[in-house]
Amino acid sequence: MDDQMAATSRVPRTWTPPEQPITTDFLLQTPGRDKCTPVVVEDEEDRQSTTPAAKLLKIHHKFGHAPFPKLQEIAKQGIIPRRLANCPIPICSACMYAKATKRPWRSKPSKQHSQPIPTTPGKVVSVDQLVSPTPGLIAQMTGKLTTRRYKYATVFVDQATRLGFVYLQKTATAEETIIGKTAFEKYATDRGVRIQAYHADNGVFRAHKWVQACNEKQ
Repeated sequence: MDDQMAATSRVPRTWTPPEQPITTDFLLQTPGRDKCTPVVVEDEEDRQSTTPAAKLLKIHHKFGHAPFPKLQEIAKQGIIPRRLANCPIPICSACMYAKATKRPWRSKPSKQHSQPIPTTPGKVVSVDQLVSPTPGLIAQMTGKLTTRRYKYATVFVDQATRLGFVYLQKTATAEETIIGKTAFEKYATDRGVRIQAYHADNGVFRAHKWVQACNEKQ
């Protein structure tokens, strides 16, 4: 039995072709129809590739998505075919994606915080505080040089006239900030201007001493 199986395994096998060849229809042809539906649909930009607009689109891609008006100016000069100078401008999908911006999907931005711009000096003064990474020297005429340095500054800007006033400080405490506020108000009073309101953020301008100083001056 083993000898018979070994003899059978040594017999070479031959391949017999089928009576009819096997064909694969990649175009999904339907019997009874003259036209076929391709599996891969052409891109919108690849259609009508012989038109001047399609030719201009290919040059647009070749030139690194250069603006179409510039390409038509080049066509008028004869650098590229002149027939592209007056052809319809095609649409580039890549440029459309690049120019797309994100739109708010929840709601439109609120306009409740918009306020009229002051027209008289002193009506509203914007105030803010900055920190300098490089300490500044304190000017001295006599005496031993001090080791203290200016590290902060309070900036006052009148919204009507855009006039700015900077007060240098050694600390960012409310006490020294109020001293800067007094110096600015004296500067404004000498010029006939009365400060009516301050516009500031939180931080030192939310401190009790600053709020109390503003209330005292009404």
